[in-house]
Amino acid sequence: MNEHILQLLNRGNKMRLGPLMHEKGIPVPCYPDIRSLYSRPHYLRVLATEMALRIEHERIDLFAAIPFGGFPLAIALSMTMNRPFICVRPFEKHSLRPNIEGVWRKGQRVALVDDSLTTGKAKQRAYELLVEAGMHPTHILVIMEMSGFLAESKHRGWLKEKGVKVISLVTWHEWVHFMEREGQFSKETTEALLRLLDNPPAWVKD
Repeated sequence: MNEHILQLLNRGNKMRLGPLMHEKGIPVPCYPDIRSLYSRPHYLRVLATEMALRIEHERIDLFAAIPFGGFPLAIALSMTMNRPFICVRPFEKHSLRPNIEGVWRKGQRVALVDDSLTTGKAKQRAYELLVEAGMHPTHILVIMEMSGFLAESKHRGWLKEKGVKVISLVTWHEWVHFMEREGQFSKETTEALLRLLDNPPAWVKD
C-alpha cells in the first residue's frame, strides 16, 4: 500500500458525491476526483516521481497518454524519465484528426498512461490502435485502479491475455480503508463501499 499517495489524495483532491453510473449499470455513491491533483504542480511531481520509481526497471520506450486524464501524468513522466510521449485517442470522432499524434517508431514498447483504470474499455481500444501503428503496448500506468467485482470485465480480461502489465499507485480498496482510518468514512460507510466493490448486485438490493 502506498501510504504517501493516499495521504496526497486525501489532502489534494475533492471527493465527488454520486451517483456515478459504472459501465456495469451500478451506481457508485462517491469517488475521488483524481484530476484535481493535476492543478497542483507539487502533487503532480510527486505522482510522477512515485510512478517513475515503480517502472524504473521496466522496458518502456515511450508513454502514450489517453486524453484527458493521462495527459498531465504522461508529460510529467516524460520529463522525469527523459522519454518521449505521444497521444492516443481511443474514440476519436473527428475524421481530420488522427487517433495517434506525436513521433514514434515501429517496434517501440509503449506504456499507456491514464488517471484511472475501471473496465479497461478505452485501454483496449488504445492498445489496438497502437498495435495497428506497429508499436508494442506492454504496460498500463494509472494513479488509481478499480478493484473487486467492478474491476472484472471482458476488456480487462482481454488485456491480461495480451500480457499487458498494470501498474497502479493505489487501488479503490486501499483508498476506502485509508479513508476510514483517517476518520473521513464511518464504519458503516466503509462497509457499504466494500460491499459495493465486492458484491455490487447485493449492494444494489440493499
